[in-house]
Amino acid sequence: MKGKPWSVDKEQKLRELVASGADVDKIAAALGKSKGAVLKKADRLGLEVVVAKGYRTTTSITMLKELLSIEEALKLFAAISGLSVMVLIIFVGKV
Repeated sequence: MKGKPWSVDKEQKLRELVASGADVDKIAAALGKSKGAVLKKADRLGLEVVVAKGYRTTTSITMLKELLSIEEALKLFAAISGLSVMVLIIFVGKV
């Protein structure tokens, strides 16, 4: 079910509230919209909204810097499994 359309003023206010770090409950109350409407609109506009303290919802996935490279993962797997890295590289290359 569709709700009321967003005015340009409400969209601008949404952007300002998001930029200030307001959480979704405060934004929804300030705009007279439901939390779901705020989250959907923020998603469509590509904005990050604080859902709960310490948690954010985003429209993209951020890769962690701590992730292993393929080479590092193969070396770790080789060490754990007792296989040589070259055997793993040949195997991975065939997959």
